[in-house]
Amino acid sequence: MGIRPRGTGIAIGALLAHLCVQPAKADEFNFTFTPNQAECAKGYTACTVFGSGTFTVGPPQNDPNYYGAMPITAMTGTLNGSSAMSFVLQGFPALSTDLKIAPAPWNYPVIFMANGQQWAFIHYDTYPNWYSFLVNYNTNTSEPIDLVITAPEPSALALLGVGLLGLMGLTLLKNRLS
Repeated sequence: MGIRPRGTGIAIGALLAHLCVQPAKADEFNFTFTPNQAECAKGYTACTVFGSGTFTVGPPQNDPNYYGAMPITAMTGTLNGSSAMSFVLQGFPALSTDLKIAPAPWNYPVIFMANGQQWAFIHYDTYPNWYSFLVNYNTNTSEPIDLVITAPEPSALALLGVGLLGLMGLTLLKNRLS
C-alpha cells in the first residue's frame, strides 16, 4: 500500500508544468458609464449620456509613455443605445493597473467616434478622488461620469489548470487506496 513512483512522477510533473505556465492575461476589459449625479448637480450641462463597451489593450509597458499601464489599442461599444462607437488612436491612451483610464498628467484622452460626433474619456486624479469626464468635441461640452472598468471572467486556461489540479488529486488518492 505505498504510493506508486510512476503516478507520483506524473503528478509532480503536471504540478510543475502548471506552476511554470503563466495563465493567459486579459486583453479585453468591459466598461460602463453613467452620469455622475453628485457632480452633475454642481452645474454641468446635460449629464444624460450613458453607454458601455469593451477596451482592447496591449500588455503592460515599461516605457516612459505608459509607466506600467496597458495601452488601449481598440474599443467598441454603445453610446445612448447607438452601437456605432469606434476608437480613434491619438497619443498614448492607457488603462492603469487599477483599471482606470491612466490619469493626468500622463493621460491622453480615449478618443472615439459615436453618433457622427467625436467624444473622449478623460480621467483626472485629484487626491483623494478620481474624476472621469465624457467630452463632446463637437459641442465643446463635458460631463462628469461614473466610468466602471471590469476584467472579464477567468480565462478558460486558468479553469483548465484548476481542473488538472483536481484530476491530479484524484489520481493520487486512487493510487494511495489501491
